[in-house]
Amino acid sequence: MKKQSENEKIAIYASQMMKLHGKILEKKMTKVAFKTVI
Repeated sequence: MKKQSENEKIAIYASQMMKLHGKILEKKMTKVAFKTVI
């Protein structure tokens, strides 16, 4: 049981980090797109 919960914690943490990374990447991409438009 303990290993299962540890793996779940890692999976949740990883998904949160991926979401955070995605948001940062989106911001960078929109900034780049904005610069190219102007």
